[in-house]
Amino acid sequence: MRQFNYNDLNQKLKGAGYNVQVYSIDHDFVSLSNGHLLLVTTDSRVFTDLPGYPGQITVMGSAIIDLDSNNNPVWAWDAFDHLDVNRHPMYFPDWTHANALVYSADDGNLPLSLRHQSWVLKIDYQNGNGAGDIIWRLGYQGDFELSSGSPSDWFYGQHDANIASLNSTGDLQLALFDNVNYRALDSDGATCAAVPQCYSAPSIFAVNETTRTASRNWSYVTPYSWWGGVNTGASQFEHFLR
Repeated sequence: MRQFNYNDLNQKLKGAGYNVQVYSIDHDFVSLSNGHLLLVTTDSRVFTDLPGYPGQITVMGSAIIDLDSNNNPVWAWDAFDHLDVNRHPMYFPDWTHANALVYSADDGNLPLSLRHQSWVLKIDYQNGNGAGDIIWRLGYQGDFELSSGSPSDWFYGQHDANIASLNSTGDLQLALFDNVNYRALDSDGATCAAVPQCYSAPSIFAVNETTRTASRNWSYVTPYSWWGGVNTGASQFEHFLR
């Protein structure tokens, strides 16, 4: 049983010198074997005169906080320090909207799903010794080349990104629910607005970290689910894994 409140956590973060103030704890967490707890949180910063947004605007971003067994913060990562706030393909000023965090046992790093960026990041955690740099960005306009070459074959607005292979580094499998919000239809930036261009699909992507290449290995088209997931493709997914 772990218990703490936002005020206590924010005071500890400030005392430890971290520039993160928790607005909410969201969607996912990871409990590590050493007793540490990795939290996905939301914080905010105020910006002035961003392109297309004159005046002041409060932007909501995502952060990861590593708490030791006594609920003391010992490592933190903040999207504001590592990503361009002017990239916001959907639902700004809810800028990043992290919704899944995974611990990669093979290298001690952290894949993090950012729904509103349509990206899965890998973050340099190294079991608490990493600098927090972004190792790669998987998704449209990220660091990987998609085998089909078509931006429409990437995932968009995804949920529940998880490693589906026994290994978590190198040549791996990443499973997720592809909601397909604002799916890019071509390289000119046109996005889907209605069915059939908008649909959803539980999917598995083959990801090669060395060559920075990826491919959609399996997917099952379901009715469009703009915010959550459905299990229509469960039996087909199990068959694929077998």
